[in-house]
Amino acid sequence: MAAPDAPPHMVEIAKNAVEHMRISLGSKRHVAIVDGGDMSEFGRDTIPAEMRDAVLRPLPGRVMRFGEVRDRVSLWAGSATRVCSPDFGNTKLWVETPALEGQIPLHRRPGCDVVIVLVEGEVEFRWAAEGSSEAQSTQLTPGMVAWAVDGESHGLRNLGSSPAKYIMVAGPQPIGGVPVVPVDGEMPAGDGSIGLGD
Repeated sequence: MAAPDAPPHMVEIAKNAVEHMRISLGSKRHVAIVDGGDMSEFGRDTIPAEMRDAVLRPLPGRVMRFGEVRDRVSLWAGSATRVCSPDFGNTKLWVETPALEGQIPLHRRPGCDVVIVLVEGEVEFRWAAEGSSEAQSTQLTPGMVAWAVDGESHGLRNLGSSPAKYIMVAGPQPIGGVPVVPVDGEMPAGDGSIGLGD
């Protein structure tokens, strides 16, 4: 919640965000994770084994310095990421550190909320309500936060000449991860190269 001496508009923003998340969390489809979960199924049918091993490389401990994240893997053309959350056996909340040159079309992550914190660059953030083909958009600059809740689709487009870098937190994550469901065309295939945004 906002500090007691926060400006009234910040208090209202905080209240709205809390209410929005309360409603979203109340509608979640709970997925049991038995015996700590199993990441062996993550991307098994869609991501080559060597790419899976490269992208699922947790950082040690519970704290990261964003500028020290390296070796992002290109899963989609013009975009690369690394899943940094430790202890994949029972992690329900994933922390990714993507870098984006081009765009990621509208897509959904069923059963999962997504929060994006832009660290470097400028991007257009697009989102649409569940079942809607009418996307809204806004420009994000460093330090801004955007989110999409379960059922909504979202996408990003880099507006600059160098890779935009952001932190993405997504959850809850069931066993094997959440599938990415394209809404606005197909997700452009990456080549597994390593290093975008390093």
